[in-house]
Amino acid sequence: MDTTPPTVTMDDALHFVTGQLLSGGTTVLKAAWQQHDASGICSESGTVQGSDAMDENNKVVATFTGVRTTFDFKAHVPDGIGTYSITIKVTDCSPKHNSTTAEAVPLWANEVYQQNEAGDGGIPTVYSAGWKTSSCTCFSGGTVLYSTTVGASMTFHYEGSGLGLVTEKASNRGTAAIYVDGVKKATMNNKSSKPINSVIGFSAYFNDIDNNSHTLKVVVLSGRIDIDAFVASQTQGEGG
Repeated sequence: MDTTPPTVTMDDALHFVTGQLLSGGTTVLKAAWQQHDASGICSESGTVQGSDAMDENNKVVATFTGVRTTFDFKAHVPDGIGTYSITIKVTDCSPKHNSTTAEAVPLWANEVYQQNEAGDGGIPTVYSAGWKTSSCTCFSGGTVLYSTTVGASMTFHYEGSGLGLVTEKASNRGTAAIYVDGVKKATMNNKSSKPINSVIGFSAYFNDIDNNSHTLKVVVLSGRIDIDAFVASQTQGEGG
């Protein structure tokens, strides 16, 4: 008879989700983990708790039931630190119904940086020539830096484990090459038939508990590209 409880290994960072909005200081975050049991997984439940200026200390902000390996939840990404933790209970399909509780407290801290702010490492965000300021209450912080100059670039430095680029989409927007730590990761396409403000146009995840230094570079390829803000996470403790 199987008497071994399931194994659960949580990712070391939350994932920002490309295509989600940064609205009113909130966005959708994704927690992810891996699990295994020789008898299979029969039931699972989880609780997410948050602590920041909007979520009282360890307030339950989301729960789930059902077997899965990811969970999306709405979270505050304040202009200042907010932390989130998650507890998962996994039960196997053996006659003994062995269970494991994986807990991470606190695991992730999240923060938003406006387009001109330095990241957590304190290194200034660098813009090449060709960027201009535009103002609108529709932008996350009221302003963006934008460029229509092919080859214009921006580099953001950050020490952490997850990162999202907040940008704008519309019919007159264009494309940009996205580099992480000097390696091209994507071509971001911001052209849209209708305006979409404060959207995460690109996200990166580092399974990195040491919160090492990373760079995000954006190079304009066509049309107009906006830099609205950056959302970032740091690992504050280890998963279960």
